[in-house]
Amino acid sequence: MKSIWDMNPNHIRLIMGFIDNSVFEDRKRKYSNALMVKILVILQTYGISYRSAESFFRNHADIKSLLGIEIIPNLRTLYRRDRMNDRHKINTEVLNQ
Repeated sequence: MKSIWDMNPNHIRLIMGFIDNSVFEDRKRKYSNALMVKILVILQTYGISYRSAESFFRNHADIKSLLGIEIIPNLRTLYRRDRMNDRHKINTEVLNQ
């Protein structure tokens, strides 16, 4: 089965649109659920660890501007929010659009 977590970097813009329409917010947070899923998909796609996320986005301003963010969530935030996400549910919703 296809997975958004293993997408080709050429599909990033397309996937970002699908995520905006598929991931919903349960409450107001500093970093929205959709933004966190986008960051996690990008990190997975490029094979980047949470620890290397900040330097990756610093060196890829185009991707950072695509996300519309200035400050990258820290390692602990990325890890915790990744554990909170139901990857199977998100994958199903995005692929069914």
